[in-house]
Amino acid sequence: QQTMFLNRNVIAIRAQQCPSCSRKTVSRITSSWFEYSEIYDWHLFIHSISSSTEESQSCIFPSTSSWFKYTQSAPSARDCKSGCPSFYNVTLEFLSVPPLLGFQLPVPQMKISRHISVTDKSGNVHKMKLRGIFYHGEDHFTARIIDPKKQVWYHDGRVTGRSCVYEGTLHTMNLQRYVYQNGSTYYAAGVVYSK
Repeated sequence: QQTMFLNRNVIAIRAQQCPSCSRKTVSRITSSWFEYSEIYDWHLFIHSISSSTEESQSCIFPSTSSWFKYTQSAPSARDCKSGCPSFYNVTLEFLSVPPLLGFQLPVPQMKISRHISVTDKSGNVHKMKLRGIFYHGEDHFTARIIDPKKQVWYHDGRVTGRSCVYEGTLHTMNLQRYVYQNGSTYYAAGVVYSK
């Protein structure tokens, strides 16, 4: 999985800066796969949408699109290391938008958006399409793959071997969960988007 998301060059800069003392740390990112704990604080995100957005009125769990937009400039729950009483502000600036972008979902109830927008350092907005979803349940992973024609294909090495099974079109699918053959429910654990 990691090899598929590695890039030869730095694709993004993640900066943490203290608003009080201006202490700053910078990380150069070459992988287009993100673990949710690496780039934002989930509790601060929920708090930020809890009172002001339409999305919070309809669902306590936001969409992947709004979450990813938030991660590009978000507060952090990490204390400043220099002793200030402040928390870091975190920014994620894409120098170039990679062909594939994937991330782990913090909660299985998150609404999976069919598109996300990624802004590069020049201010250009890149619309990326949903191309895959990983599910997890009973210590087992399965996947759905979405092709360019928006057809959804299911894969489970235990059941389908090396083959994928056609399930339908993207607009007819419940993407948050997959009900397994034995009745068990698998919830989305990660998503992949492409240009």
